[in-house]
Amino acid sequence: MERIKLVFKKCDYVVKENDGVVVALITAHIDKYVKSIDRYVMEDIKVTGVARCHRDTFDETTGKKLARAKAERSAYIAARNILFDELRDINKGVSTFNTSIDFFNDCIDHQDDYINEF
Repeated sequence: MERIKLVFKKCDYVVKENDGVVVALITAHIDKYVKSIDRYVMEDIKVTGVARCHRDTFDETTGKKLARAKAERSAYIAARNILFDELRDINKGVSTFNTSIDFFNDCIDHQDDYINEF
């Protein structure tokens, strides 16, 4: 089964030990040619994740892991929303196709009736 993947390109961290905060800045992208719809889906996504803990128990490694996980979660949500938008556009196209096929079927029936009059 084919699926579209989210590719994580880069993750930078900002550590504010005195404030007990670690921020992860992630850049990711969807980069996929979808053969079945002859469409190229390419979107860059930039998200952040913030981990906070008390200054007395601050651990930079744990803060980075948590901040990155939160940022990745946000990236997956953003990617899902992009795909929802793409799907909405695809469904509009499918609806146009279905309406057109129904119209052509009506035209064929009309032409058949006309031809049978002779």
